[in-house]
Amino acid sequence: MSVSGTPIKRIPFASNVCSAILLAVLIGCGPEKADQSPPVLIAGTVEWGTEGGMFFRSCGSDVLTAMHDPGNHLDGVNSFASVFATQSDVGWIVTGVNYVPVEGFDCVFDWDGTLWRAAGNEPFWSASLEEDGLSVRTPSKIRTSSVMVDGLSFISVQDSLELYLTPGVCQDTMADTRYGFTARMVMDGRTMSGCAFKGMAEQPIKP
Repeated sequence: MSVSGTPIKRIPFASNVCSAILLAVLIGCGPEKADQSPPVLIAGTVEWGTEGGMFFRSCGSDVLTAMHDPGNHLDGVNSFASVFATQSDVGWIVTGVNYVPVEGFDCVFDWDGTLWRAAGNEPFWSASLEEDGLSVRTPSKIRTSSVMVDGLSFISVQDSLELYLTPGVCQDTMADTRYGFTARMVMDGRTMSGCAFKGMAEQPIKP
């Protein structure tokens, strides 16, 4: 067989490897398949193997799962941590920090009953967003309010109370605890700053 009088030689079948290479050249190499699983929030203890390697034990579980931290989010951590991570065939892959305390909440904390937790110092304040609303504590008062939700903004429907959260690593001013969100609370016209982390509650907030 020929085209314009030029003979076309058949390429002999050399091997499966050569055939695969030839096929890739002819049709092009497509992009690698991306991990389709979105990041999820996990909480538990970070542990290190005797011969190296990071592992993760989820709260309430006895199973150790390999963990990889390409972004170095957990440098030096060998204790409780809550992080965002994706699942892969090699284990958990950390994508971001949620809450890594030096001293603070661990697996005993009510992760499943909390939507958000925020706190700040100078002056001290703390806020817990749960299914029944936003509870705020300061040295002088404790207040619980129903809130309207707009993304990461929570506005009281009863009084002058607002909580705004923003993604981004936040450092506690009194400790080395790291959070995955910054927080700004406005109460009775006074603005207070702090940090926040996400809980694992999935229930919508009641109006």
